[in-house]
Amino acid sequence: LEGGGSSDYIGADFLVAAPSAAPTSVAVVSSTSGTSTYGTSVTFTATVTSGGAPVTSGNVQFYSDGTPIGSSVSVNGSGIATSPSISTLQVTGSPHVITADYLGVTNYPANIGTLAGGQAVTPLTLTVTGITASSKPYDGTTTATAQLNLGSAGLSGVIAPDSVSLVITNAVGTFNFADVNTATTVTISGLALGGNQASDYRLPITQDTAPAGITQATLTVTGITASDKPYDGGATATLIGTGTALLNGRATGDIGVTLNTGSATGTFASVNAANGITVQIANLALAGT
Repeated sequence: LEGGGSSDYIGADFLVAAPSAAPTSVAVVSSTSGTSTYGTSVTFTATVTSGGAPVTSGNVQFYSDGTPIGSSVSVNGSGIATSPSISTLQVTGSPHVITADYLGVTNYPANIGTLAGGQAVTPLTLTVTGITASSKPYDGTTTATAQLNLGSAGLSGVIAPDSVSLVITNAVGTFNFADVNTATTVTISGLALGGNQASDYRLPITQDTAPAGITQATLTVTGITASDKPYDGGATATLIGTGTALLNGRATGDIGVTLNTGSATGTFASVNAANGITVQIANLALAGT
């Protein structure tokens, strides 16, 4: 103290309070609206504010389920920090907990924000390759399992080095139509995925092969014989049993298909006299539906 009366007073200590650190708030927003497909790159943004105003200094460390997503990143002039991209989030454990840890600077303390609902990850759809189907004779069914050619079956779209395989043990093939058709599609079901990363992938709901065909079935006729005849220099043969002939090989349920023998003719394979000459039968026809 100075002045003429200073000796009558003693000095006092003045305490000046330091400004308190302003509270911060960290909001995390996903760049993919909270859902992504396995193998797709995802980035996240965090907005750091204090009292409603952006915090424009400091770093943010992003985490997925407690594991750092790359290195920490700085906030920009709008108080926003963007994470490094990540494409390794798996379907297992989805939705993943995404947090942003603002590391704090002078006057702005550290704080943590969490992505509401987490980051959901859906399986990546693969493409099945190499499966074809062979044609089959008409049998009244759409079954095509025996016609599937599975030896070159494979997968397209697996992300290296993931271990994923195609399981064909229970593969089933089905023609789109049961009737004769030269270019019908075979739909494949019963395929499955195996391997350590199988849960991160899925197969299409339906899988079609290149067009295959259903060809006409060959039937056999029994019960028709031919009479012997004296040599007459001609090959015409008289048929026996055309009225009671049987049609064999029809598909189950196709009882409406009948044999029409009304115009049937017989011809000896040779005009010369001999025993056991083959007789060719012509002009048999099918009728019905």
